[in-house]
Amino acid sequence: MALVRVTGVRRYLQQIRAIFVKLVLHAGRNITMTIMQIMTPVFFVACACGVIMTLPKTQDLPPLYLNLSHYRQVVVPYLTVASAPYPSQRQRLADRYRDVVLSQVPAAITDA
Repeated sequence: MALVRVTGVRRYLQQIRAIFVKLVLHAGRNITMTIMQIMTPVFFVACACGVIMTLPKTQDLPPLYLNLSHYRQVVVPYLTVASAPYPSQRQRLADRYRDVVLSQVPAAITDA
């Protein structure tokens, strides 16, 4: 009796069939484990759907305005160097920065 080698597509189909038969035999022997493998994902998907259905819907939050009034003592140091290039631009920037800080901080805090 000579052995016949199976090649090509027929070989792959034979391997797929063998894997499927092995899976069925293994599942038949371990029925408890098979049921657990099927039911565990179903359970967690059901739990996730339940949680999503019971959570309240999200709403857009009101805009958050960022200013310095949330802090008690605000000290914002700034420095202009006279010998630096473009001193007038730096001075204007420092003045604007000071004006912004003073507009956002109550007068009682700036006097301290």
